[in-house]
Amino acid sequence: MSARQPRDRDSDRNANRLVTRAVLGLVLSAVVGFAVVGTGSVIIAHRIARSTALAEAVRSARTVGDVMFAPTIPALIKGDPQALRILNSAIRERQEGGALVRVKVWSNVSSVVYSDDPAAIGTGFPVSAEVRAALEHGKATAGVSSLDDAENVTETGLFDHLVEVYVPLKLDDGTVVAFEVYSTDARLRAAESQLTSELVPFALLSLLVLIIVQLPVAAWLLGRVSRAQRERTRWLSNSLAASGRERRRIAQELHEGSVQNLAGAGYALGVAVRDLPAQVEPATRQLLEMSLGAVLASARDLRNIIVEIHPTDLTAAGLETAIRALAQRIADGGTVAVEVAVTISVTGS
Repeated sequence: MSARQPRDRDSDRNANRLVTRAVLGLVLSAVVGFAVVGTGSVIIAHRIARSTALAEAVRSARTVGDVMFAPTIPALIKGDPQALRILNSAIRERQEGGALVRVKVWSNVSSVVYSDDPAAIGTGFPVSAEVRAALEHGKATAGVSSLDDAENVTETGLFDHLVEVYVPLKLDDGTVVAFEVYSTDARLRAAESQLTSELVPFALLSLLVLIIVQLPVAAWLLGRVSRAQRERTRWLSNSLAASGRERRRIAQELHEGSVQNLAGAGYALGVAVRDLPAQVEPATRQLLEMSLGAVLASARDLRNIIVEIHPTDLTAAGLETAIRALAQRIADGGTVAVEVAVTISVTGS
């Protein structure tokens, strides 16, 4: 019983280490999952909020352009001062709300035909991709501008970033102009913040619920794995112990039976060869000597097999015997001369 207790304790320790590693793996995977889901949720929330806010900015710009500017621009192009006053008044009212910053109308020659900043009216700039898309393809575009283009000379110093929208306006005479609106990104940032505050907790809570639901299953599986590991270790330990007992039994039977019989036969044959009369025929003597050699060789081989089946104890008490037995097996081969000198020092703890 005392011999099995250390093995059982080792088995329990191994199973506990397996469970500990599995639990640490679950915790680490949960932490990584929270980090990935949280980061992904923030990125997705920002993209959705930005896309929604920019789409709303395009719709608002289309409405303002169709209602206020499309009917008035033809008169403005003809130089009607009343049209200019009407547009300036309408833009100032909207700017007082705080979101609208700048308005420009581009003609098909890429010059500014209207702006709430008089200094920009009549100014020509390099054709931007957004203006070309509105004038040539009737395509509306929106984005957050860092105000580093040449046309942003009139907006520099107002803000670091502005939401920039281009929409095409088709006038009554068929002329197409590009309507450009600059507004602050406050609505965009508010949308990002709101969607993030709603989406991220939902995503993390969903992941937490999933982990909590899986915990009982994981605990059950870990328990089964731990028990299976302990049973496997005990089974292996018992199998090794049974194998060792069987090997000792076989070695003992060989040593006490066949080896002793062969040793007795070898002794008897040796005496018989030694006491043969001188007048015995050489063939008879040779036959007895060959029989003696075969018996001694068989006894030696059986002793070697016994050592292989059940090796000598390699503790301090049996180490010298094991070394000498090994040396004797080498010497019996007849090709190497072997001398053995053993000095054993046992250090107690």
